[in-house]
Amino acid sequence: MKCPSCNSTDIQFRGMGYAWYPTGAFGVIALPFAKLIQISSPRYYHCNACGADSAHRTGSGKIAFAILAILALTVLGIFTALVYHGTYLLHHHLTR
Repeated sequence: MKCPSCNSTDIQFRGMGYAWYPTGAFGVIALPFAKLIQISSPRYYHCNACGADSAHRTGSGKIAFAILAILALTVLGIFTALVYHGTYLLHHHLTR
């Protein structure tokens, strides 16, 4: 890996950026989602030559991020469909 600012290879891994998620509150079902969030987090690096900080997502991190985006859009679509269907049924029931 090279520094995006100066192209130096003298870089130092600083860690991953992710927060603790309350997976215990939701049980075992939430554990795979928490792992996907952890995998999709970028890795942070520091260049020893120029002092620049940068973040980089790995290939598996990009895939995990895409899976999370697809899951979020799916849940949003299902929720929207349920709200729309419920509103339609309520309106149809009230106009009888």
